[in-house]
Amino acid sequence: MRLLLLALTLCTACEPEATLTGTRCASWSSAGHAASEAQRFAKLDSAIRVEAHAGFSGVVLVGDSIGPRFTIGCGTGERADTVGTDIPFWLASDSKQVTGTAIMRLQERGRLKVTDPVTRFFSRVPADKQSVTVHQLLTHTSGLPHEYRADGIIDRDSAVSSIFKLPLSSRPGEKFSYSNDGYSLLAAIVEIASGIPFDDYIADSLFAPAGLQYSGVWGHERADIPVAPVADSTGTLNQRETILSRGKSVANWGYRGPTGVYSSASDVFRWVQAVRSGRVISPEGVRQLVGRHVLVRSDSTGSSYTAYGWGVRVEGGNDTWYSHSGNEDWLGHNSVIRFTPRGEIVVVLSNSGDIDGSGWSTRVNRVVRRVFDSSQ
Repeated sequence: MRLLLLALTLCTACEPEATLTGTRCASWSSAGHAASEAQRFAKLDSAIRVEAHAGFSGVVLVGDSIGPRFTIGCGTGERADTVGTDIPFWLASDSKQVTGTAIMRLQERGRLKVTDPVTRFFSRVPADKQSVTVHQLLTHTSGLPHEYRADGIIDRDSAVSSIFKLPLSSRPGEKFSYSNDGYSLLAAIVEIASGIPFDDYIADSLFAPAGLQYSGVWGHERADIPVAPVADSTGTLNQRETILSRGKSVANWGYRGPTGVYSSASDVFRWVQAVRSGRVISPEGVRQLVGRHVLVRSDSTGSSYTAYGWGVRVEGGNDTWYSHSGNEDWLGHNSVIRFTPRGEIVVVLSNSGDIDGSGWSTRVNRVVRRVFDSSQ
């Protein structure tokens, strides 16, 4: 909240309280905008307040290579305190790009190669999976299904064994097929290759050099920086105690790798900036991290590729966005993170659950694209 309060003292176009019944919003935009840009921010502010009236709670941040340019935080009812850019949310599958960055960092230090087969790291790999590579795990082309098989398993070797028992849905390298289980294996690879517990590696080798202050991983919430509340606590009632116990997350291998990171809008912005600037991995590592590795789909306007924990949108032969989304649906937390080659960054974090068949962050991201992106 400190960042937001400081910003409010400097804002040129802010409205700390929404006038819509049942909502509370605070917004900020940086000084020195051209009139056209100030108009875009005003339109975006109004559009997001409409979404808050419809049920959105969370934070939206729009920035560039200089810094944040516009933020708005909104909360409703029990979530009325969800208005600060320093309040963490569970990122769900947006955690995958953190795991991808960890793999790139270990490759640069000679601890592994993305071409390595899983047999370099694990013994007793079934014959049908012995050719699976780190690259295939990163790009969802390993053939592993999307089964959440490691969820709630505390022991690493037991989690790995359980995943390897899954039947392949396709031959390794044959096609794209989204798999959380593959990213659980990647977390185990990070731990084995680094010789450091996965949770510690993420905190010390990635988050620390990026300067993150309000971020962490599943099973390690900080008492002084509480994660935003869940949208509906009834979703937590039947969870296994190896996943959630007495309202606190429990470290387990289903939440290492594919999901499990929490972060604030301000920290997500710092993270993307740090990765892009080469403070976490090298420029070559960044290019590989967001490379057009596997074509996922094409349409009349362009093509979409999977990178390492990111998706890449290509239009007119050029990369237009690197993005990903996440939805921890039983907690009601979801996120969208995207940035351009030029350095524009959009972060949408929410704890208001699902709407229209997906997380609220996805809907609000569409609003940002319609109202703000299209007018640039």
